[in-house]
Amino acid sequence: MQHGLVIMAYVTENGVILDDEWERVLTRYIHELTRTNMNKELSMLQLLLKNRYIKSGENTMGGPMWELSMKKLLVNTILIMITLLVITILIGVVFLFGKAFGSDTSTDIEDYLNTGTNIDTRARDTMPALDNLPEYEDIEYRYTSKTMLLFQSNSVALIVTYDDKTYTKEKEKLAENYIFLTKKLNTSIAEYEFSVNSYIFNVVKGNEKDHTHFPKSFGMIGTSDEKQSIAYLYFHDFDLDYIGNEGDSSPMTDFVNQHFDYDF
Repeated sequence: MQHGLVIMAYVTENGVILDDEWERVLTRYIHELTRTNMNKELSMLQLLLKNRYIKSGENTMGGPMWELSMKKLLVNTILIMITLLVITILIGVVFLFGKAFGSDTSTDIEDYLNTGTNIDTRARDTMPALDNLPEYEDIEYRYTSKTMLLFQSNSVALIVTYDDKTYTKEKEKLAENYIFLTKKLNTSIAEYEFSVNSYIFNVVKGNEKDHTHFPKSFGMIGTSDEKQSIAYLYFHDFDLDYIGNEGDSSPMTDFVNQHFDYDF
């Protein structure tokens, strides 16, 4: 017990941080002090073990070791907060990036001209009503919405495949039901007729009563003798001012491949 009092006195006088070994030594003397009813010494020793450090002549909570620990705690807290802030910002950037740059496509024909966007009404100028179509062998639908920052474009495509006789008849009707461009319109419509694989497309001219406004809102119709298919396309982007760049060899073909999510 005498050794324990010497150790306790040294710690109290010189101020040391108690490590695990010191704690084990002093814990043994707690039991001895308890057994011999040395309450004053026992209280001092328990205080040492509770705070793990002490400096003679100073309050434990105000000592230099306590101040150092508080500074370390403050630094660590700040680092943790900065780390959490950076992680939160990164998650937000990823989320916004996904929203700001993306493409969504629907193939559910139940949504045909019923997407809830501005293209529904405008596309009816070019796109046929499903109930007015003759009997067909196959029909495919694509609605595509593309987003780039604050700008959004929408497109709808309806591809109808017929038997040989019906296809020929429906192809002939196109000239009766639609008026097509016969010349290019500077950079707004660089090509009035173009091809995408086996499809030959013509740009619908529109009229003063419909929603055609080149190149922001307009329709195109393509025919493929090879596939016996007719493709009805409509595009809408209020912010678009031109299609392609000067010197492009096939601007309209590139335009269709970019904005219509369909493998023609």
